[in-house]
Amino acid sequence: MKELVLIFKGWSSTTSLYRDIEKLYKDAEVHYSDEVEWPQIKLSDYSRVTLIAWSMGTLDAIEYEMSHKIDEMILISPTLDFTSTIRPIILKKMIKRLGTDKEGCLKDFTGLCFDSTEEAERYWRDYHEEIMEIPEDLLIEGLEKLMSKKIESREERRISPLIIVGTEDRVIPLENSKEVEGLYPDVRVIKVEGGHNLFYDKKDELIKIIEREV
Repeated sequence: MKELVLIFKGWSSTTSLYRDIEKLYKDAEVHYSDEVEWPQIKLSDYSRVTLIAWSMGTLDAIEYEMSHKIDEMILISPTLDFTSTIRPIILKKMIKRLGTDKEGCLKDFTGLCFDSTEEAERYWRDYHEEIMEIPEDLLIEGLEKLMSKKIESREERRISPLIIVGTEDRVIPLENSKEVEGLYPDVRVIKVEGGHNLFYDKKDELIKIIEREV
């Protein structure tokens, strides 16, 4: 039986951003949370199930884990309630701006994801075309999720997730991610010197951490 890896993407990110992480699981079957066939996946058909989630995707991954048997979970920049540190009015303004200035909205958000202007600009150049192809309705759906979705269950979980956070994260600050630790009896938390988008800014370090810890 094969291993299954389910990847829950962050807001406005494209599948190609996760390819290097996907390569760590070359013998596994990998699926992304926005795939149409996702609901048809039967976990019992696999020998091991791993969840990898970033940012907005951690809300869905944590909820998914609550109702499924999961072997490993990696949460990067996780949150239980995005609005505990980001005011909903900011998200509402982003939704409105997407309708009139999609490119400007997405570029400004990209700037917040890095602790270096140069890195943000490099990422925007590398992924600009793909990011702009993300449908507006999908982006709005994500922002609405960030405004309304909150994980409130305090049941003790059996899984011990690996949590990776950026020390300079301005999108989901450390104090927000720390709330996730309360859901689990035993967590492994690793802090990386970087901003919100560790997949790009600290890719090599992120890969080494996952290789070492999982």
